[in-house]
Amino acid sequence: MMSLKKHTKTLILASAISIGYLNTNTAFSASNQTQASESCESPLRRPLMSLGRQILKTRYQTTVRGSDVFNGPQQGVLVLANHPGFIDPAIMITQLDQFIKVRPLMKENVARHPVTKAVARITRAVLIPDMSEEGRGGVAAAQAAVQSVIDALARGENIILYPSGTIYRQQNEKIGANSAVDRILKALPKTKVVLARSRGIWGSSFSFGLTGESPVKKLLTRTIPRAIMSIVSGGIFFAPKRKVEIDFVEAKDMPRDQGRLAINRYLEKFYNEDAPPAMKVPYFWWQGSTPTVVENKKSTASNDRSALLSSVDPETRRAIYEFITQKLGDAKISDEDLLEAKLGMDSLSRVEMLVWVGETFGREVPEASELKTVGDVLLAAEGKIASTGTVELKPVKANWFYNESPDAKLSVPEGETIPEVFLAQARRHPNRAAVADQISGVLTYRDVVGRIMLLKPLIEELAGDSDRIGIMMPASVSATVLTLAAQFAGKTPVMINFTAGKNGVTEAIKTSGITKIITSQTLLEKLKTSGLEMTELDKYFFKLEGLKDSKSFKLKFIRTKIDSYGPWGLLDSWARKNKKDEAVILFTSGSEKNPKGVPLTHQNQLANIRALAWIVPFTQQDRLMGVLPSFHSFGLTVTQMMSICLGLPTVYFPSPLDGEKISAHINAYEATLVPGTPTFLEGIARAAARDPKLLGTVRMWITGAAKCGNNVYRALGMVCPRSTVIEGYGITETSPAISINPPNKPKPGTLGQVLPGVKHVIVDPETMGKRVDRGSPGLLLVQGKNIFSGYLGSSSENPFVEFEGSRWYNTGDIVKEDADGYLVMSDRMSRFIKVGGEKISLTAIESPLVEMMQSEMASSEDTGPAVAVEGLDETEEGKAAVKVAFSTKPLTVAKANEALRTAGLNGLFFITEVVQVKELPMLGSGKVDYKALRRSLKERR
Repeated sequence: MMSLKKHTKTLILASAISIGYLNTNTAFSASNQTQASESCESPLRRPLMSLGRQILKTRYQTTVRGSDVFNGPQQGVLVLANHPGFIDPAIMITQLDQFIKVRPLMKENVARHPVTKAVARITRAVLIPDMSEEGRGGVAAAQAAVQSVIDALARGENIILYPSGTIYRQQNEKIGANSAVDRILKALPKTKVVLARSRGIWGSSFSFGLTGESPVKKLLTRTIPRAIMSIVSGGIFFAPKRKVEIDFVEAKDMPRDQGRLAINRYLEKFYNEDAPPAMKVPYFWWQGSTPTVVENKKSTASNDRSALLSSVDPETRRAIYEFITQKLGDAKISDEDLLEAKLGMDSLSRVEMLVWVGETFGREVPEASELKTVGDVLLAAEGKIASTGTVELKPVKANWFYNESPDAKLSVPEGETIPEVFLAQARRHPNRAAVADQISGVLTYRDVVGRIMLLKPLIEELAGDSDRIGIMMPASVSATVLTLAAQFAGKTPVMINFTAGKNGVTEAIKTSGITKIITSQTLLEKLKTSGLEMTELDKYFFKLEGLKDSKSFKLKFIRTKIDSYGPWGLLDSWARKNKKDEAVILFTSGSEKNPKGVPLTHQNQLANIRALAWIVPFTQQDRLMGVLPSFHSFGLTVTQMMSICLGLPTVYFPSPLDGEKISAHINAYEATLVPGTPTFLEGIARAAARDPKLLGTVRMWITGAAKCGNNVYRALGMVCPRSTVIEGYGITETSPAISINPPNKPKPGTLGQVLPGVKHVIVDPETMGKRVDRGSPGLLLVQGKNIFSGYLGSSSENPFVEFEGSRWYNTGDIVKEDADGYLVMSDRMSRFIKVGGEKISLTAIESPLVEMMQSEMASSEDTGPAVAVEGLDETEEGKAAVKVAFSTKPLTVAKANEALRTAGLNGLFFITEVVQVKELPMLGSGKVDYKALRRSLKERR
C-alpha cells in the first residue's frame, strides 16, 4: 500500500486534472490547438481515464444509464451535457470513455496550466477562448472554435459540448439563446446527437448550490484540501460518497430545423426534468453519510436596482438602446428585457456588446455571464456593476512587511542621476523589500541590483549603436527594473504607450529613432484581444518570455545572483561611465495622431522627486500600490523612480481599471499609499464597497492627471473614512508635478500649492503682457528644474513663451490662485478634454469624421462643414466626460465610432452622442464657432 504522502500527492494531481475548467493567466498559442486536434489517439488516454475513474470513486458513487446508445461503431457523435459544477466534466468524460472516445472542449486559459495542458494533448481537446477575458478577439476565436467542432464531427470524430457554456448559477440549466448547437446542426443536419444528463453535483463544493457564491472562491484554499483530507482520513475507501447519476439518451426528436431557441428549450426541458434540490454530503466518516438538502441560496448581489437605473445618464441609455436596436432590429426595448429570452442575444452577441460598451464608455466591464438584462448593461456602462470574479493571490513573503523603525521618515540620497541615487539607497538597505508583483514575487534592493547586472548586457546588445531602447510594459517589477538597467547601460529608455495602438507606436518609433522595444508576449496577446493588433511591428519587439528558456540566461542569472552579494563597484563604474543628461523619453498621451516626444533629464525627475518627498511625509511603515503604467508620467515618476529612490516598497498590478484585483492587492500587501487618476481611484472604491476592510491599511490617496470630483472624494471617504485624499496637478512636460495639496492641510477641489523649486505666474491670456490679480483666472506659466527643455524633433511646436524677460513653460491651462496659494482649475486653452487622466484631442476625433463625411456623404448642395466635435470634462457631480459630434447629415454613434476605429485611433477616442443640426455655427473668419457648441453642451448637461 502506498504511503500517506504518496496518496496525498496522487490525489492532488488527480484533483488538478479533474478540475480542468479552472482559470489561469499564462499563454497558450494557436499552434497548440492545431497540434492537439490533428494528432492521433494518445496511448496515455486509456490509463489516464482509468486513473481518473479510480480516484473519483473515492468521493463519487456514479451510476450510468443508457450507455447502449453507444453500441457498435460510433463516428461523428455530438454529446451534449449539462454543467452543474466544476467537477462534472471530469466525472462525465472518464465515465463516457468506457463507451466512446470523445474530444472535450477546454478553455484556452485552462489548457495553459502544465497539468491541464497535458490533459488537453492526451484527450485532443478542442480549445476555445474564455469569452470573459478575450473581448473582441474572443468573438472571432469562439466562432472559429465552433467551426473546429464542425470540422471534427465531419471527419468522424466524437465531441462532447456543454450548450450552456457555463456552470449552473441556479438549480436548473439555463442555455438561453446560445447558438453553438444550432450552428453545428445546420452545418451537419444528420449528426447523431446524444444527450448526457448528470444528477447529484448540484449542492457540492464544486457548485454554486452550496453557498450561492462562486465555487472558485475557496477551491484551492479549502475545497480541494478538505476533499483530500476527508479521503485520506477515511482510509481512501471509507470516505462518505456523493451519489451521481448519468443518463445518456439519443435526441431523435430534437427540433433541429426550428432554430436555436427551440433547440435550447428542448435541451433545457431534458436537463431540468425532475431536477433535484441541492444536496450536501458529509466530508468525513465520523459525520455519517446521509445527505441533507441545502436551503436555496441566493446571490449576495444587491437587488436594489431601481435607484441606480433611474440615475443612468439619458445619453448613455440612448446610445445603448440604439446599439441594441441596430444589432437585433428590435425597436421596443425596456430596462428589464432579458438579453437572452426576450432579445435572443447569445454569448457571442453579449461579448460583442460588452466590447463596444468598454470602448465607448471607457469602463472595465463584467463577464458576459453576469449581465442578464438591458438594465445590467446600462449599469455596466456607468461603472455601477463591478466584476464579481474571485481574486486568488499568491502568499506574500514575510520580508515585505519588515521595517526597522516604522515612524522614521524616508529620504532621497544624494546623487546627480537616477542610477546614482538608486545605488545610494540600495547600499543603505540592501536586504529591504524594494518592489513586488505576483509574477516576480518580492525583490529586495540586492535582488534588483542582480537583475540590473543581468539585463544591462542584453539591453546593450539589443540597442546596438542607438542611444535609446524602447520599453513597452504595464506597471510591473519588470518595467521598473528594465528602466534602471537601461540607464545603467547608458541607453535612454523610451516608454511606449501601448494603448496608442499601432499608429501611435509607429509614430513613437519614428520620433525617437529606436530600433528595438522590450515587451512581453502576454501583453501583445492581451492587446490583440482588445483589438490593438501590432503584428506589423513584430520586427521591433523583443519578448521577455524568450529569456527563461535559454540555458545560458539561466546560468547568467545564477552568476549575477552571486555577484549581487559582492561589492557593487561595477555598477558605480557603469553609472559614472554612462552618465548622460537624458533620463527617459515619454510621449504626450497619444491623444493626437502624432504624439510629441518629451525627453526628461535626470535633473527634471530628481527635482520633482525631492520636492514631493519634502511635502509628503513618507515613512518606513508605508507601502505603495503602483497601477499606473510607465508611459504615464505620473506612473513613471511617482510609482517607479520616486519609490525606488526613496526606499518606499512598491507592489505593482498591470491594470489600473481592475478595482477588484487592486483592492485584493492592497489588502494582501498592506499598502498605505495609493496613487492614481480620479477615474481609477473611483473604480477601486466601487469595487471595495462590498468589503471595505480590503482598504483598511490605506492612509493616503494621491490623485492627479484630471480634476478629482466630489463624487470621488465621497466614494473614497465611504470605503476608507480615516484616509486622506491629496490632489495634485501636473503635465508630462513638467516631470509631472507642478502643485500638490499638503497632507496636513488639504483643500478638496483645488490643485494644491505650487511645489518647492517651481516658480509660477498667472497672466492675462489675451495680452500675455501682465499678471492677473490674485483670485482672477489666467494662463499659468511655470519655471523650474523639473521643466523639460523642449520636444523631440525640430518640427515640433515651441511650448515656451517670453514673459518679463525670461523663458516660461506655457501650460495651456487657465487657473486662479486663492488667498492661501492654492491653485484652482478654471478652463483649458486648447481643444482637449481629459478622460481617465488622459488628454483627448477633439480635433483628432473630428478629422476622421470630416474625411468620412467628405468621402461618403458629400453632395453638390453642401455649403459648409458637415460635422464638428466638441466635448466636456467629467464633472464634480460624477457625470462622465462627453464627446459630441454635431452633424448636418444623418450620422449614428455606431457609424461615427466605426470611422474612428478605421482611422486607427485607440479606445479612448469615441463619440458618446450625435446631435443633428441644420447648420453649424460659424465665426466671421469662416471657422466653426466651437465656443457656441460648447455652450450648447453645457446647457444640455
